[in-house]
Amino acid sequence: MEIKFSNYYARYNTQKDTQLINIDFEIKSGDMVSIIGSSGAGKTTIFNAFFGDLVKESGDFCIDGINIEQYNKKQKKELYKKIGFLSQETNLIPSDDVYTSILRIYKFPFVKKQIKEKIYALLKQFNMFEYIFTKVSELSGGQKQKVELIKLILINKDLILADEPTNSLDPESSIEFLEILKKLNQEQKITIITIIHDISLASKYFNKFIAIKNGEMISKGNWNNFDQETYDLIFKK
Repeated sequence: MEIKFSNYYARYNTQKDTQLINIDFEIKSGDMVSIIGSSGAGKTTIFNAFFGDLVKESGDFCIDGINIEQYNKKQKKELYKKIGFLSQETNLIPSDDVYTSILRIYKFPFVKKQIKEKIYALLKQFNMFEYIFTKVSELSGGQKQKVELIKLILINKDLILADEPTNSLDPESSIEFLEILKKLNQEQKITIITIIHDISLASKYFNKFIAIKNGEMISKGNWNNFDQETYDLIFKK
């Protein structure tokens, strides 16, 4: 899935103040991109643009070459089916076991053999098979994120938006989770955009960065363009 913001300015429905200023970047299908910036910089606001929470003031926001404003209600519904979202806090039901939690993405209580086999394969790939009948409430933060990611893979998302998915994880779990994301990106060519605070992790696992400060995009590019001056521009008050 390809994403393009062109000199995009926007605000929330209930506010008069502009929240996004001069957002201008392009993400190719299969890219793995990090959005960086300090807390409250406006990083999550960019994700909100995908779900219609903002009012455009000027500029354009296109998905696969089509301006988001041109999508009708039915087309937007189909578009959203292709977009997966991971947040800091998972939406899993604590009393479910892992297998039941995964099955909730299907509309029927019983699934075909090939679907079961795919679930088992993903659980093994993510080192989660031994927890298949463990209750969600007993899982670590990293394990819960894995379950959420497995569900997104099973329903064939073209784009994953991850809002600080490693924020509540310990360093080891953060690295393990980002390794999984990177492998998923490389093997299935899923476009992944992740908000992340840790610059060292961002530069290791993501091929590009977009820097936001006070709602404005102030830098973008490959990590070989990132230096101390860029860091100071983003994070110093």
